[in-house]
Amino acid sequence: MENKRLFALQKSLEFIGARQNEKGYWEDFHISEVATSNQWVTAYISYALLEQDNAVKYVKKAAAWLLATELPGGGWGYNNTTPADADSTSNVLRLLASFNETNGERELLYRLADFLISFQDNDTGGFVTYRPDKTYVFAQSGWCRPEVSVTAMAGAALLRVDKERYLEVLLQIKDFLLRNQLSAGCWESYWWNGRMYGTSLAVSFLWQIGERTAARKGLAWIIRQQDFLLSPFNKALALFVLEMTKEGPEYTKILAISIEWLTEVQQPDGGWSSDNILKVPNPYEKLPPWERPGNIPTRLVQDQNRLFTTATVIRVLRRLPIRCVAPLSGALSHYVE
Repeated sequence: MENKRLFALQKSLEFIGARQNEKGYWEDFHISEVATSNQWVTAYISYALLEQDNAVKYVKKAAAWLLATELPGGGWGYNNTTPADADSTSNVLRLLASFNETNGERELLYRLADFLISFQDNDTGGFVTYRPDKTYVFAQSGWCRPEVSVTAMAGAALLRVDKERYLEVLLQIKDFLLRNQLSAGCWESYWWNGRMYGTSLAVSFLWQIGERTAARKGLAWIIRQQDFLLSPFNKALALFVLEMTKEGPEYTKILAISIEWLTEVQQPDGGWSSDNILKVPNPYEKLPPWERPGNIPTRLVQDQNRLFTTATVIRVLRRLPIRCVAPLSGALSHYVE
């Protein structure tokens, strides 16, 4: 199994590396109104490559491009022609704070972190995706309301930069996530099709900040989904949380079975199949119908280049150790209500 995993990692790195633009960026998730993402997906993919062998050349090139294309008002966006948003900026900040060749730039990181905090909602402690802008998004839009996955990603970035310096904000993020956790243990996500992406980010953040009770409740929900996860993207998200927490009496069995499954479903070119994972809600949905300019439906968008999904899988495959798989030893009653 170890040889299969290493071969899968090598093929997937070749798949991602071959699709990096000569300037240093990647593209995925085409949306007709705003074209294809480059800044957001480049930061996400680069972060996934940080722990990969022989990937530093790709990350270095991507980080240089991102630093050179910071938007005029600060931060980064879906692409370099859209306004800055908290999620894209968080992804870039998390990357820069983790990359050995840039994480020594403390003043840069603090400046970017302070800019990111400008997206925090004073009333809830959560982070909005976009700040209201007269020419792009308006205050009543759901795009300008605090959102779980965006908030958790902002927390992940600030944890990377300086936990002590931003502790007050991090505790506000924790409280926001606790208030928005559903009774089942998961979280809803405004921007994602399904609950796994937002839940995996929330559990990861809460675990790192020491809020283990809520994190374990989220982990229990993730474990209960295992038999239904037929998407490489969602499977990889779930596995990452399981490996990070290293909890649950059967987690080693789940990991081993899932590694086998992921290597089996890898496509011949080294990538993994993608789904309609991104959700683009109608920006006017918070307005009454008579004030909405046209009928704009909520859409589901696929990472058509399969880079976002493949980056998600490669990150978890690199982290997962190969362990001996013990026989089943009881149910998951320790976590399942």
